[in-house]
Amino acid sequence: MQFHELTIPTSERRQAIDVTDRIDAVVADSGTAEGLCHIYVPHVTAALAVNEAKDPLVMIDVLDHLARLVPADGEYRHRCQDDNADAHVQAALLGNQRTFFIRNGRLWLGTYPRIFLCELDGPRRRQVWIGISRG
Repeated sequence: MQFHELTIPTSERRQAIDVTDRIDAVVADSGTAEGLCHIYVPHVTAALAVNEAKDPLVMIDVLDHLARLVPADGEYRHRCQDDNADAHVQAALLGNQRTFFIRNGRLWLGTYPRIFLCELDGPRRRQVWIGISRG
């Protein structure tokens, strides 16, 4: 398996950053024609989501509804350090890893899916770890 790492700076407390093209470039540079691309975000207040980017309001809606479902001012036991318990719960709901097919040397995603790094407690510098295995 080949391993790669991307560093993504974020600029807001909550935002969704389309990282699809950056990950696809890593896949293309790997020389892997067929296989799997594993993506992992090694953070507890950031996550990955797959959705469409044609309409940028989709991911804004996702983050807004997450914030309503898990509000910053909710009743949490974890408030002792960073006052970011909501970000921990939101990240747990979204998840921090995904696996995609590689076909013909590129991510095989379909027509609309895009990969988003979801910042839930920024701004920060986030890592995206990529593992590529040949099929």
